[in-house]
Amino acid sequence: MFPELDELNRSITMRLRQVVDCLDGLSESQLNFTPPLSGANSPYVVAAHTLGNARAWVLGIACGRDVGRDRPGEFRATGADTAALRESLAGLEREMGEALRELTPDRLDRRFVPEKGLWDEGGPARRP
Repeated sequence: MFPELDELNRSITMRLRQVVDCLDGLSESQLNFTPPLSGANSPYVVAAHTLGNARAWVLGIACGRDVGRDRPGEFRATGADTAALRESLAGLEREMGEALRELTPDRLDRRFVPEKGLWDEGGPARRP
C-alpha cells in the first residue's frame, strides 16, 4: 500500500471508531431517540449512516468494489446497543485494508461517475 493510502486508511478508521465510541454508555432509548425536528436522526442512525457512507465511498467508489448499499435502511437502523455497529465497523476496517492495499495508481487517476446506488441526493459533482 502506498504510504498516503495507509495514512488515509488509519485516519478514516480512527474517525469511524470515534463515531461508534461516542455511543458507548447510552441506553437503548438514548441510542434510538430522534429529536422532534424535521429531518432529525437518532444517534444510532447517524452512526449506521456514517458507516454505510464510508463503505460506499471508500470501497465502492474509490476502490471500485461491488458493495451495494441500502441507504434508506441506514436511516431506519435501530439497536439495543452498539454491538451490531461494532461488528459492521470491524468488517469495514478489514475490507478497507484489503481494498486499499490492492489499489493501483491507474485506479486513483481514473475519472468516472459512480453507480447511482452508492450515492443519492444531488448526485455526483465533477471536480477539477
